[in-house]
Amino acid sequence: MKWLLLLFLVFWYLPHLHSQDIYEFAAIDKKISTIPSSDSYSSGDIAGFIQSNFKTDRDRIRAIYTWVATNIKYDVDSMYAINWSGGPAAKVTEALRRRKGVCENYAAIFNDIAIKIGLNSFVVDGYTKQGGAPDRTGHSWCAVCLHGEWLLCDPTWDKDANGNTNYFLISPAGFIESHMPFDPMWQLLNYPLSYREFNEGYSSKKDKSFFNFPDSIKAFTQLSELEQLQATSTRMLAAGQASKLLKNRIDYTKMRIGLIYEDKDKNLYDGAVADLNNAAAAFNELVQYRNNRFIPAKTAIQIHTLTDVVTTDISSAYKKINNMSIYNAQYDPAELKSRLDNLVIKLQQQKDFFKKYLAADEAEKMQLF
Repeated sequence: MKWLLLLFLVFWYLPHLHSQDIYEFAAIDKKISTIPSSDSYSSGDIAGFIQSNFKTDRDRIRAIYTWVATNIKYDVDSMYAINWSGGPAAKVTEALRRRKGVCENYAAIFNDIAIKIGLNSFVVDGYTKQGGAPDRTGHSWCAVCLHGEWLLCDPTWDKDANGNTNYFLISPAGFIESHMPFDPMWQLLNYPLSYREFNEGYSSKKDKSFFNFPDSIKAFTQLSELEQLQATSTRMLAAGQASKLLKNRIDYTKMRIGLIYEDKDKNLYDGAVADLNNAAAAFNELVQYRNNRFIPAKTAIQIHTLTDVVTTDISSAYKKINNMSIYNAQYDPAELKSRLDNLVIKLQQQKDFFKKYLAADEAEKMQLF
């Protein structure tokens, strides 16, 4: 009889324990639904409401998740038009204005609000597996750190859940069953799956090295945008290319790297041109001073200062040229470098003349002109 009573208590307690969790979420979901409409068209205003009305990070993450999943309608007309190249701010602003979007908008809004309330959150791009087979289209979701633990959220897949969510704060080990990031780091696993393992439904630690993803993410956040893209590209290539979707993502990442190099080279090239122009202008003043027979008179130090200005601008131009990449040839510095080389020769001629002039006596100085 005791074991029957114990069994009864277990079966009675478990449903009530589950309903207690649902009740907790229900209270949060109800409170976030009271946000004034005037505060719901800006991620900053939404973040402010959540910050003021929810006390714990877990409750705040739930409030963000529920608001996004219930207030942004899925834009069926754009479901195949994933545009990863658009900026995060545009994805957030446009979706909040229209109250419609696709997965990248859901993820962008969740991530933007989370960051604005001080949470460590990232948008993760990848693809999914449904019905046992990989989807041919890309997908976006979020990784968020809660009390030092990395968990995953997919508000798009819970858009019609009505509170009974299935993809809220899921462990990486569970999430990888259906979601594969393009960048293996965002699997948040110590032994990341290859694309092939995910696609074919198996995993193995054989011949795999331990991957310390928390430290990798911490290091990743300290990198520049260019360095982040390069690190991501390296990890994707190492994981093995297994589909056209992945090839397109790798090509897209390389394109973004190329664009950054192009912008960097353009800025360096334009800066070198400006330095050359400044050097040429200072050199012309130098020549004009010589043509004026060193009138008004200057001390030796003042004359050396005139040449130093030209030297400094030339050195600055050379430095910028040397920092240009060979990634693309759109901004070819060859002609610019040739002009600098010629100016260096001319400057040295002037320096030699000044040296000779300063060493001569007054009678000899007049004969130099």
